[in-house]
Amino acid sequence: MGNVKKFLSAILFFAAVLASAAGLQVSVDRDTVPENEVFYFTMEFEGSIDGPISLPELSGGDWLTNIRRNGVSILNGKRVNTLSVGIRGTAPGTLVIPAFKVKIDGREEQTQKIEVKVVPLSEMQVDDRAGGSATRLSDAVFGELTLPDKRQTYYVGEAIPMRVTVLALSELQPRLNRLPELTGTSDLVSRSYQWPDGRTSNFAEPDIRQTVQNGKRFIRFDFDTVMRPLKPGKIEPKASLTLSVALPDEQRSRPSFGFGFGFPFSDVEYTTYKVETSSPGAIEIKSLPPAPKDAVNLGLLGRWTLTGGFDRKEAKAGEALSFFLELKGSGTIETLSAPKLAFENMRVFPPEVQKDKPGEIRISYAVVPLKAGEFSKTMKFATFDPATGSYAVHELDLRLPVAPNDLPMTPGYSTGEAAPLSGEAAPAAADPVQSAQHLHRTSPGKTVPLPLIRHALPPAAAIVLLAAIAALVIELAARRKHRMQNDPEFRRVRLLKKEVPKLIARLKNTRSEEEFLQLLSVSVHPLLAEALRLPPGATPSEITAKIEDPALKAFLESVQAAEFMPAAARHKLFSKENVELLSAGLRKYAALFLLFVLAVFPAGAAEKPGAFEQGGAAFAAGDYPAAIRHYREALNDRAPSPHILYNLGEAAYRLGDLPLAKGYFERAHRLAPLDPVITEDLRQVNTALKLPEYDGGAVGRYRDALRPDWYLMIAATALAVLAVAGAVRRKLPPLLTRTALLCAAAVFVLASTAMYFQMHTTYRPERAVVLGSSLELRSLPAASSGSVVAVVSGGSDARILDRNGDFVRIGVNGQDGWVPAEKVMPIF
Repeated sequence: MGNVKKFLSAILFFAAVLASAAGLQVSVDRDTVPENEVFYFTMEFEGSIDGPISLPELSGGDWLTNIRRNGVSILNGKRVNTLSVGIRGTAPGTLVIPAFKVKIDGREEQTQKIEVKVVPLSEMQVDDRAGGSATRLSDAVFGELTLPDKRQTYYVGEAIPMRVTVLALSELQPRLNRLPELTGTSDLVSRSYQWPDGRTSNFAEPDIRQTVQNGKRFIRFDFDTVMRPLKPGKIEPKASLTLSVALPDEQRSRPSFGFGFGFPFSDVEYTTYKVETSSPGAIEIKSLPPAPKDAVNLGLLGRWTLTGGFDRKEAKAGEALSFFLELKGSGTIETLSAPKLAFENMRVFPPEVQKDKPGEIRISYAVVPLKAGEFSKTMKFATFDPATGSYAVHELDLRLPVAPNDLPMTPGYSTGEAAPLSGEAAPAAADPVQSAQHLHRTSPGKTVPLPLIRHALPPAAAIVLLAAIAALVIELAARRKHRMQNDPEFRRVRLLKKEVPKLIARLKNTRSEEEFLQLLSVSVHPLLAEALRLPPGATPSEITAKIEDPALKAFLESVQAAEFMPAAARHKLFSKENVELLSAGLRKYAALFLLFVLAVFPAGAAEKPGAFEQGGAAFAAGDYPAAIRHYREALNDRAPSPHILYNLGEAAYRLGDLPLAKGYFERAHRLAPLDPVITEDLRQVNTALKLPEYDGGAVGRYRDALRPDWYLMIAATALAVLAVAGAVRRKLPPLLTRTALLCAAAVFVLASTAMYFQMHTTYRPERAVVLGSSLELRSLPAASSGSVVAVVSGGSDARILDRNGDFVRIGVNGQDGWVPAEKVMPIF
């Protein structure tokens, strides 16, 4: 049907042009246009337009003079020009384009009045090619918001699944412009979804497919999301969606140009259309009833089953074990609140939550028994079931025999003694067992400048440079010896160079003019003659004639006439001012060299005096918070001391803040990897936190026995050995030379490789430790904005990925999110 209309319109237009080849013809590309959409007013004429065209004002529309198109065609041997100007209808109704006058080649022509119907976009008629009928655009593109659960009552915090469905006739070739926008949901929070391309959205990736409805073929878009209400009341959500649709050819905006026939040929053009969905009706949000007082509320909504217990059947006092809760089912997991548990005669550390699989949650607690005996307790945990409107109570019977432990334990782990909480001062009484196991450094020790590699580069470069100089000197000495043995000319030159300094020394030690003149005639003249390659017995005049330096030549001529000069003139001629000038120059350059050496090897930064002693006094008095404060003042972050870092970790350990102790012990261990006390304390803290001791394997442990700056010095020394061994190869047996070169090359490669992998693993600058008992990773860099991506336990190893103001994005165990910067401790 549409193609027939196109063909008839083309024939009629062609006939009209033939009937009135001369004159001015006007037309529009459509008689019905959508509101706020552009259509074209076209003039066809022979000749040229004189001057600008005065366009009339439009009521309910605007001329778009910046959208103009010109065309030329040949009709019956005559040239026909076309000019198209865009018009936008701004209000529904009839848009009248009045007649106006146009001057063409000196004659005045008048256009005809044209009326165009402007309708809302939703009222546009769309041809259904499959059904052969026309329908409104609002009936061809429509949507709805539904609740898959088919419920109208939910509880505060409960997940409300929602689906936005949009259908569009396939002939319209719909394209998605933007994701749906929900209204009426101000008291709801949405779940965050990660798309395969890395984007984060409030909707899951849409399901797009073809479907048939009422005999018509549609493209269906399904968008799923989950919302959670924050307070009770009633809501009535709606959604809107923007699509691009391709209207049929007779409803598209296009000018008439080309061959002048006005054929409706054009590329596919899209129109933006906003779809408003229907509402699923009012949804009632109820408040949660009070939880049972004798049960621990887990905060979960849905149907869940719970199992749990200790990971061992038996335990020993002071040895860590794990207590876990496993939940399986379906429901709202965002409302989970991992409780803090307290067991009698046990130290229970903060929980760690894992949500690795859908419908499964595991809550783990590190537990340390404090005394031997039989532990027995019945615990109840509550979850809310929206289907019944009541709480489900899950009961666990816990039994654990605890055997005594003969190994010594520190406070917080010894029999009958509880560890002090963070921020509390520990008792001042000393524990001899504890002091035997955990040491306290009484001296600040040596500082380690940071960054490690940058501060190790100058001495490493000096080693390589000195080795290169030594190798060069050795090589030149070997070549000189070879030439002395095989080149007579070279021997003569070397002899001259050897004799010249001696002669200069003898000249400086002369005491009288007679002695000086005798030295010139006996030694200087023969030496100059040898240097100038003159035959033996050359006279002073012949020697002077060969001298090219004017000053030296004038001096030698004066020396020849010295015996005829007065004594005062001879004394002035042989002054020692040049020697003094040379001595001053040597002293000047020696001072510059000294400054260079001091710049290349700077002195270490000094610690703040008195702060370390105050920290030691507070530590001895049991005031561990004050000790941490004073040690922090004594610590130089640009050149920290492993001893001070160890004392900070020990003070945090005595306070019971294991994540903070882990951070300080980790920093001290990386700066002093050979210190066995620091290594053992770090292992104990990792065990108490239920963290792995090390994940680098045997190769990693041996590699990390040294710091990367030490490996840099080893590599530089190996490179120096390579240079020197290559230089002395002539004096050593070939086998020994090859062995030394191979060993040095192997050491250089191994040291360089170890340094490279260390800087990208254990010593990478973005390493950090999570502080506090647990930490929420959020999707946005704000304290309360965005959703909680994951919850990680304190003491976990993290990697700083990005920074934004007071927040950092960290990665922990394959998950990443934003946290406050003060909640993590960078290692370097």
